[in-house]
Amino acid sequence: MIKILISLLLGTVLGMAQSHYTLTLSKNKVYVGEPLTATLTLENNSSEVMTKIRPSPFHPKGYKVVPLSERSDTGSLRRYLLIPHLTGTHTLPSQRIEVAHKDPATYRNIWQTLQSPPVTLTVLPLPRGIDTVGNFTLKSTIDHTQVQANTPLNLTITIEGTGSLETVEPLQLDLKDALVFGSSTPVTSQIIKGAYHSTLTQTFSIVAEKDFTLPPLTWRYLNTETGLTETLATPTYPIQVKAKSQAKQIQTKVILIFFGIVIGSLLTLLILKWRTRRKNPPTDLSKQIRKARSDPALYTLLLPYADNDEIAGILKRLEENIAQKATHSIDRSYIASLLA
Repeated sequence: MIKILISLLLGTVLGMAQSHYTLTLSKNKVYVGEPLTATLTLENNSSEVMTKIRPSPFHPKGYKVVPLSERSDTGSLRRYLLIPHLTGTHTLPSQRIEVAHKDPATYRNIWQTLQSPPVTLTVLPLPRGIDTVGNFTLKSTIDHTQVQANTPLNLTITIEGTGSLETVEPLQLDLKDALVFGSSTPVTSQIIKGAYHSTLTQTFSIVAEKDFTLPPLTWRYLNTETGLTETLATPTYPIQVKAKSQAKQIQTKVILIFFGIVIGSLLTLLILKWRTRRKNPPTDLSKQIRKARSDPALYTLLLPYADNDEIAGILKRLEENIAQKATHSIDRSYIASLLA
């Protein structure tokens, strides 16, 4: 019995002295929303073979975690892609792993627990007017440049590349001489050669009665390869609108007048209600705040105004929602009125 106990203790001490568990990051300073790679490595420098390995789950708070790879034979190397949601200096806590060696005297597993040293990461806020980082392209396609009056044409915008687009606000298209109906699909993402690739697609349906020009749509981001802010833009599209026959025009106008009366009545009620709430039109920032689709997106928009005491309190509640999965209710209309 004593021999077995000494063997277990000695094996544990020797194993702990010769085995190491480490956590390394591909970068020690990133922007909020910028992906980076975390690697957990188990090194066994002893002659004894590890018979079993039980790593703890890797779920640091305040990050989106995407598994990249794992050695299925030993589990001694695990890689994850991290996307930080909060700015500041963060300490990723020690990670634990349990390993077992076969004791040659008793043929029993000798278990030991290893811990990696903590790692510090600095997460910087994005420049004002920028809501993502990476390396992206912007493409646009239009199904017609000549169209009949009151017949819709479709403009499709696609942003894709390396980086996260989950907090990006949709592009806006406003035309004075045409009606615009916009829609966007959920952001898709996938891992390609260890990098995080995202795609955002928007479609605009446009209806007009006379010739018009589609102006360029611009989008700005921070290029992590060059460290510079880049602006992408779509081409200018001149659109020729052909008039319909007079009979069809009259029929269309009658239909439009009928629906116009109904819709106009509803709009009048909405406008009157809106005017009682606000005298001035919303600023671009107010629009962005109301349309922020997630807490990380709203957090990014409000971060430059953290010197405002009320905004600072809201940022704190957003941080608790993101990092601690709290359920604080955030009134976007009230925030927009504060910064109007």
